[in-house]
Amino acid sequence: MAKEMALFHQLDKSSQMIQNKLGYSYLEALIESMENIIGKGDLPEEYHTLDQESVQILQNIYAKIPNDLEPETIRRGVQLAILKAIKEDAIQPNYQMTPDSIGFLVAYFIEIFAQVKGRIHLADLAAGSGNLLYTIHHYLTMKDISVDLTGVDNDELMLSLAATSGAFQKTKCHLLLQDALRPIYMKPAHIIVSDLPIGYYPDDENASNYQTSFAKGHSYSHYLLMEQQLSYLVDEGFAFYIVPTFVLNDDTTSSLLSALQQNSYIQGIIELPYNLFLNERSRKSILILQKHGKHARQLETLVTQIPEFKEIQQMEEFLSQMKNWKENNK
Repeated sequence: MAKEMALFHQLDKSSQMIQNKLGYSYLEALIESMENIIGKGDLPEEYHTLDQESVQILQNIYAKIPNDLEPETIRRGVQLAILKAIKEDAIQPNYQMTPDSIGFLVAYFIEIFAQVKGRIHLADLAAGSGNLLYTIHHYLTMKDISVDLTGVDNDELMLSLAATSGAFQKTKCHLLLQDALRPIYMKPAHIIVSDLPIGYYPDDENASNYQTSFAKGHSYSHYLLMEQQLSYLVDEGFAFYIVPTFVLNDDTTSSLLSALQQNSYIQGIIELPYNLFLNERSRKSILILQKHGKHARQLETLVTQIPEFKEIQQMEEFLSQMKNWKENNK
């Protein structure tokens, strides 16, 4: 953790200086600082307004950052800086970053359910900062799986953050700036992951193209996104949706699940540990779907709750449950 903290402090110090000297938001300054690091400390022309002392301080900070940091070390250091940006810039809730603990759990369930091998295409149509994609990418790469990444988002600043963070981590990701509920120019994915933004979609005309739209008023954007992302999966591919648990108990949940089951099997509904969330309303679950296909079938739907990580005996029982489920659903 020492290397991650050292990188965070260097990013934080340089970002604060850029923020204060050039009038950027903290997040904009963070992106700028990472771009400077990628550029080997060469500062862009707009820095001519800075005094020579500030320029020298920035260059000294960048010079102290090792060139051989592991991608996962960089991701963790950048994540700490993004968390500060979220607090400092009061970034809206739908752009809060998916915690590592949840990202690694999703990666684990990809292993259990999808049993991926060789080379796969992993996509997120609500990518935000890209942290969820990069977390899973690094996890699967350590398992000797080659991963091509695609991320889609309609927020230019967030996508710029995802692009710069990925380049800093030396992790290639194909990023698309657009409304993910419009047609997307991307090849089908083997795995879809998404920490779904919760809210209403304002374009009723476009929403009417989806089965999960409402007959009156604005439709739920998270319902539409679940349906849309399935259409960009290969046959038999898996989708792992992180959703607030209350969404799965909504009055309209039955109609949502009915619509999703027309093209997919519901293979798992897994509640995340209570202690990861501030209150009942903020609790989340992972909804696991498999798209229909020649070799796909409805497995015994895994409905379970993950215990708190500190509860050793309960965690052992949970992992044993997962092992048994996997053996019984080959």
